[in-house]
Amino acid sequence: MNLIKKPLVLIFLVGLLAWLPTLFFWFFKGYEATWLLGVGEYNIPNLLKGHAFLYYIDWKIFGWNPWGWYLTSIVLHLIASFLLFKFVYLVSKNKLLSLIASIFFVANTSYNDVLTWGSFNSYYPLLLILMLGSLIAFAKYRETKRKIFLTISTVFAFLGFYTRETGLVIVPMLTIFDLIFSNNLKSRQTIIDIVKRQTPFYIAFLTFFVIRSIYGGTPGDSADSNVKLQMRFVEDGLYLEYAKAVILTMGKLIPPQIIPYPALNLIRESFSKLGPENTYFFPALGWIIFGGLGAVMIKLRKSNYARIFLFFLLWLGLFSVFVSFAVPNTPEVLARAYEYNTMRYRYFAFLGTSILLAVILAEIFKKRERALVFVASIVVILNLVMLWRIEQKVYALSYKPAKEFNMRLRSFFPTLPKEAVFYLYPHSSGLGDYLLEWYLIKGDSYLNLIGEPYRIESQIIAVIDKVKKGKIELSNVFFLDYNSSGLLNETDKVRRELLNQKSYPVKLNRASEALYKSNSFEGPVVDIPYNIDLSLGISENSQFVGKSSDSLKFRALVDYSSDRINYLKTVSVSTAYTMSQREGEPFYHVLPGNLIDGNTGNRYSWIADAWNPWIQVDLGEQREIIAATWGSIDGSTRVPATYSISVSKDGREWVKAKDVKNANYAKSIDVFDKPYIARFVRMDINTTSGGDFVMLDEFEVISYSSKNILLYYKDRDKLLTDYYNMFDFMGGQDDLSYLRDKGLDTYWGKLSWETNKTALGENGQVLYFQYNINNSFQQITLDLNEGEIYSGSGNFLKKYVKSVVIDFGRTPFNFSLDSLQFIPRFKL
Repeated sequence: MNLIKKPLVLIFLVGLLAWLPTLFFWFFKGYEATWLLGVGEYNIPNLLKGHAFLYYIDWKIFGWNPWGWYLTSIVLHLIASFLLFKFVYLVSKNKLLSLIASIFFVANTSYNDVLTWGSFNSYYPLLLILMLGSLIAFAKYRETKRKIFLTISTVFAFLGFYTRETGLVIVPMLTIFDLIFSNNLKSRQTIIDIVKRQTPFYIAFLTFFVIRSIYGGTPGDSADSNVKLQMRFVEDGLYLEYAKAVILTMGKLIPPQIIPYPALNLIRESFSKLGPENTYFFPALGWIIFGGLGAVMIKLRKSNYARIFLFFLLWLGLFSVFVSFAVPNTPEVLARAYEYNTMRYRYFAFLGTSILLAVILAEIFKKRERALVFVASIVVILNLVMLWRIEQKVYALSYKPAKEFNMRLRSFFPTLPKEAVFYLYPHSSGLGDYLLEWYLIKGDSYLNLIGEPYRIESQIIAVIDKVKKGKIELSNVFFLDYNSSGLLNETDKVRRELLNQKSYPVKLNRASEALYKSNSFEGPVVDIPYNIDLSLGISENSQFVGKSSDSLKFRALVDYSSDRINYLKTVSVSTAYTMSQREGEPFYHVLPGNLIDGNTGNRYSWIADAWNPWIQVDLGEQREIIAATWGSIDGSTRVPATYSISVSKDGREWVKAKDVKNANYAKSIDVFDKPYIARFVRMDINTTSGGDFVMLDEFEVISYSSKNILLYYKDRDKLLTDYYNMFDFMGGQDDLSYLRDKGLDTYWGKLSWETNKTALGENGQVLYFQYNINNSFQQITLDLNEGEIYSGSGNFLKKYVKSVVIDFGRTPFNFSLDSLQFIPRFKL
């Protein structure tokens, strides 16, 4: 009981016991370094804009020693807890209540990643210090009428806005505090006094927005998938959907503040055994809890704690609402179990919860102080035990591997060439973060690398291309992988593979009229780019008739096919900035050319890296056009939602031909209201289904001469399926003559392949290719669309092509194809 007489000492001891293990943690995968270095020149505007001034101070004081950065977080959190004690005592005059609330707050699992998820979340307690300082100073001003306290309160609030935008919530909370703790609100003079007291805060509030409009928002905030969803809701005016997401998000925020999140996950898991997992389990539980707290408020309305309880209930609600509006959860996030590294969003709200819990216990045990102390002690001890377990787990999963990575890297490469390049296998979780962190904080451990740029690659095709062009030397490239055992040095193995590439001849067996299959073989690894060479013989089958004869549909498909082949031969495409390894080096698997390659699906896609993405095609000459088709991936957050299609004769003056808002489909044939004469066609995407950067697998313009096809098809995929099988609809030789008269000399075959890890055609392993129907013999070279990006975790140089199938479908032609050969695309 003696410690209760020294509340700040007890708060300090509990806080220290809770968070001391974090001093042995490591940085979190380069977050601290990249955030600090990402602000550009170190000046006040940049540091404020990037919310990085605290990191800058840590770096200046402690350098790249993580214990110092974690110490900053602990010290700030302890100060915030001391201020909480001070504030609660100011409004309650009850030292025991203030102490219980503060020790509940200082050590809790509900926000643990503020102190355990890297050392870069220290601005959370810093912001709380400023907000509590503002509240305390304001309370003192109300008590003493000394304007110095009002000035301090306003300055603290204003500084909080720049620490993080969440600090804006303190302004309405100050107003609520003033209203709740004022007497005689029916008096006109009381209202006037409140308005006068509140005016400086709202002036500061507006001033912040004026200044912020000058320097812009915080870089990187919009990278969060939940923020992207919020942007989509606002952009497209989906206010009902936004409101639903906010309500569900707020519901999910609340339960871990009452029940430790590991227990909540177990509870939901138990319920899910009784039926399908419920996306709304946590949100529903949260609203039940919040409603229960509201019922307690009604019960306490005549209690001495009524005002305190109401204020902190509104505190809990308002901070939860703010977070829910700022980062509404996607359905996938709502369904996800609670995770240790997303708990920080509850930090400010839990301050309110800690006081609510303390008040409830104080009411239950109001005449039994010893029982109150005993129960509170049990709660604190349980929280400490759970925190220690979480910290042990976090250290084992995140920080121990990071330390081991640095040691292993140094053991693999005690020295490095000045122009060292690291290839990182893209499915090695955490490898890129660990290496970037090493590069940023390596200091003078590799003197010859000081001042050298960070050189990495994640595509072997890019490495080969640069080696062949003389931009890098293979001897300077180090190939890395990472798995549960740690860092893997695959350099010697990969260099041997690249220097000893070979061809793979494959015999084909005729399985049916136009179907050719290989036996199983051990072909090229998918990480290294290969082409396929095949020699094809063709002759005409005059007896052929389609199995679903429909001359009108067939001829419409012939018209479309003729125009599509011509489009693919002559069109060129330009786009907004493409998702890239670095500026000017887009990833090979998402190049803009994929939009006009005639193939669809995730292997033939383009992904933007721009908030206002666009696609523009040049038809090569002015044509009469009637529609445009495009496709994305079903269920993706990258599907166009609100977009427009415009046409132009000269690329300067544009006419909008189609305007679509809130589309809910992943593929479309967009028919214009009338035909247009145009050479240029442009698609502007305003929003996507989940607010993410847009992904498209093809963009095609349909000529007016193909208009009849629109009578048969509203679905793009159905159109393409029948297009690749259009001879099924051929009625006879008259239809074949129609095809000849149209000058159509090209048709499509289908290549599918199997790997030792994936079945035939699985994971998009399909390529449609063109062949000439008039040439009796032809040599065809195909780019096998493979790469490590399609390989998967643990498969570096372990996934290879195992079999191939070539299907020409039902056509009026006979085929001769005995073999094919895999040829290295770039041989060193």
